[in-house]
Amino acid sequence: MKTLGKYRFGSKGAATTKINALGEKHSHLIVHLGHPIETEATEDTEAVYSNDWLVDVLWDGEASGDWSSAFVYTASPQHSVGASGVQAQYMSKVQAAHPEWFLTEEEDV
Repeated sequence: MKTLGKYRFGSKGAATTKINALGEKHSHLIVHLGHPIETEATEDTEAVYSNDWLVDVLWDGEASGDWSSAFVYTASPQHSVGASGVQAQYMSKVQAAHPEWFLTEEEDV
């Protein structure tokens, strides 16, 4: 079983420390997404990036519980890894935690 997790750390160093704690022989797929945009670019200004660091993990099994404090909920992921079933599982978790982010059938009409 695979499990998708999206995580936000206060810095790249904090993410690296957490990843290194998994050990050299872990079998999880880890994708560094980098600094998220804090303020979008406009005609007159450049984008402003956060100091935070985003990481996607495709866990080989259940997600590590000690990563839960960094878990990120997003209703419109810009990047996703794993099969459609894994992605659907993540979106179900997001919808359960934040149903207000999703339109109901009545609102969709």
